[in-house]
Amino acid sequence: MASAAADRKKQELERMEATRLASVGHTYLSDGQPDKAVEVYRRALELVPEFGQVWVNLAAALNTLGKHTEAADAARQATTCETDSAEAFLNLGAAYGGQGRHDKEIEFYKKALAVKPDFARAHFNLALAFADKGLVADAIQAAKKALDSDGAWAQAHYLLGYCFGVKQMVDSEVKEYRAALELDPSFLDAHRALGAALFSQGKYDESAAAYRRALELSGGQAVDLANLAASLGARGELREAVQHLEKAFETDPDCYEALLNLAALCIARGDLKRAREYAGRAVAAQPERASGYLALSEALMREKDYDGATAGFKKAVELAPKDLKGHFGLAATLNEAGRPREAMDAAQAGLQIDQQNAEMHYQLGLALNSLKRYKEALEVLAKTVELDRDHAEAHYHRGMAFEARDEPERAIECYTRVIELRPDHFGAHYALGFLYGKIGNNDRALVETSRSVELKPDYHKAHFNLGLAYENLGKIEEAVASYRETVKLKTDYLKAYVKLGALYAKLGENRKSSVAYKKAIELKPDQAQLYGKLAQVLKALGKADEAKAAYETYQKLKG
Repeated sequence: MASAAADRKKQELERMEATRLASVGHTYLSDGQPDKAVEVYRRALELVPEFGQVWVNLAAALNTLGKHTEAADAARQATTCETDSAEAFLNLGAAYGGQGRHDKEIEFYKKALAVKPDFARAHFNLALAFADKGLVADAIQAAKKALDSDGAWAQAHYLLGYCFGVKQMVDSEVKEYRAALELDPSFLDAHRALGAALFSQGKYDESAAAYRRALELSGGQAVDLANLAASLGARGELREAVQHLEKAFETDPDCYEALLNLAALCIARGDLKRAREYAGRAVAAQPERASGYLALSEALMREKDYDGATAGFKKAVELAPKDLKGHFGLAATLNEAGRPREAMDAAQAGLQIDQQNAEMHYQLGLALNSLKRYKEALEVLAKTVELDRDHAEAHYHRGMAFEARDEPERAIECYTRVIELRPDHFGAHYALGFLYGKIGNNDRALVETSRSVELKPDYHKAHFNLGLAYENLGKIEEAVASYRETVKLKTDYLKAYVKLGALYAKLGENRKSSVAYKKAIELKPDQAQLYGKLAQVLKALGKADEAKAAYETYQKLKG
C-alpha cells in the first residue's frame, strides 16, 4: 500500500514537472526559439511519455525547424495518446507538407477539421496546401472558412487576395489586401501585393502610395524602390522614377524587380525594343523565375514575333506549371498567330488548373471558332460570359459563331450586348450593320454602318456596307458617294466598282458607268456578266462597235 501511494505521488510530481516544462517549451516556441523548445519538450516526455499535448507541441517545434520526418513521428505519437486530437492531425499534415507530400498533407488537415470544424489554422493550412497544388478554387473556399472562424487574421486575407490574383479577379484581390492591411498596417508583403494589383488596374496613384509605404517598412530595399519607380513612371513622373531606379541598382546591380518593372513600363508605353532588353536582362539575372519570361514573351508577342513569344511562354509554363499567366499567354499568342489547334491545347492545359477561369475559356472559345467548331465554341464562350458577364470580347465572338451558323437574330443579340459594354466597339457595329441589312432592317443597318465608318474611317469595307445600306433605302446618290469612298481606300475592290457601274447606269450617267465596269473588268477579266453590263452601257452611249465587242466577249465567256 505504501509503495503504491509512493508511486502515485511520484507520478503526480512527474506530471507537474512535465506540465511546467511544457509551459517553458511553449514560451520558447512563442519567442522564436524552437530548438530550445524541442529540448524542453523531450525532457517533459521522458517524465510522462503519454503526454499527448506535449507530443503535439514537439511536432510543432520540429516542423518550425524544418525537421519534418521527426515532426511526423511526434505527431503520430500524439495521435496514439489522443486519438481525436485536431492539433495532432494539423501538425502531421504540416509535416507531410514540409516533405512535399501535399495529398497526405491535405488528408490530415481534413481529419483535423472533421474533429474541429471551426479550426481556423487547419482551414488556413488547407488553403495553403490547395494553393501549392494549383487548386485555386479550393484554396479560396478554405481561406474563406478560415476567415469565418477568425475574421481578424491578416494572413488569411492576404492568402485569399493572392488566390484571387491567380484567378485574375483583381477587384477581389485588392479588397483582400486592403482587409489584411486594416488588421496589420505594417504587413510588408501585403503593401507590395496591393501595389502590384493596383498597378495592373492602371491605378498608378494608389499603386505608388502602396509602394511608398512598402519602401518605408523595408528600409529602402531595391525591390521596393523598383516597384515605386514603375508606378511613378506610369504616372509620367519620369525623373523621379529614374532616381528611384538608380537607387535600386545602387542597392542591387542585378535587381530583378527593377528590370522587370522597367520592362513592364516600356511595354505600357509601346517601347518594345527596350522592353525586350530589360526583360532579357531579368531572365539572365534569374533564369529560374517565370516572370522574366512572361515579360519578355509579352513584348515579343506585341512585336508579332510569335515564334519567340511562344518559346518564352512555354519556358514560363515549364518553370511555373500551375501559374495561369503562362498558359494564358501561350494560348493568346498561338491564337493570334493563327495556330488554333495548339492554342486549344494550351487553353485546355490552363483549364485543368482552374476550370472557373473566364479568360482560359475565352481563349479556348477563340481557338474553336477558328477551327469552325462553332457549336463547341458557343458552349465554351457561354461559360466565359457565365463567369464574367461583362466580357465584351466573349460576347463578340459568340456573335461571330452564331453568324457563321446563319443565326442572325442570335448574333444580333450578342453584338448588341457588346455595344452596351463597349459603345465604341467597331467590330460589333460593323457586324450589326451587315446583319440588319441581311434581315431587311435597313434603317438600323444605316445607323450601325454609319457608326462603324465614324469609328474606322479608313476601312474600305465599312464604307462599302454603308453604301449597301443607302442603296437598300433607295438613297442612290449617298450610296454612290460611299462606294466611291470605298475605291479611294482600296483601288482594287471589285464589288464597289460593280456597284458603281450599276448605280451610275441607274442615274443615267452612262459614261461613269462604263468607266466603273471597265475597271471591274481589269480586276476580273474572266467574269462574263461584267462584259454584258458594259455592253449595255456602251450601247446607250452610242458606241456600237465597243458594245458589240463587249457583247461578243460576254457570249464567249458565258459559253
